[in-house]
Amino acid sequence: MSPPPKADVDSDEEELADELDTSKCGACGEQDDAEGFWIFCDVCEKWFHGECVKITRAKAKQIGHYKCPGCSIRRARVY
Repeated sequence: MSPPPKADVDSDEEELADELDTSKCGACGEQDDAEGFWIFCDVCEKWFHGECVKITRAKAKQIGHYKCPGCSIRRARVY
């Protein structure tokens, strides 16, 4: 998933785009790379640079629900 474009979006998508503009990557904490590939964690609901979590666009298209590395580790540690 890439961040939604600003132009030609309805109000819900526009709010998401505004939120993404002010949010930071859950891995590196940086806001840059707005034109690059981002992926959303369905568990913690944070955005990540694809490069930071080692996910490509092609691989992301094959994933139904993405769990970031932090959420994957937390889930595995439950006894």
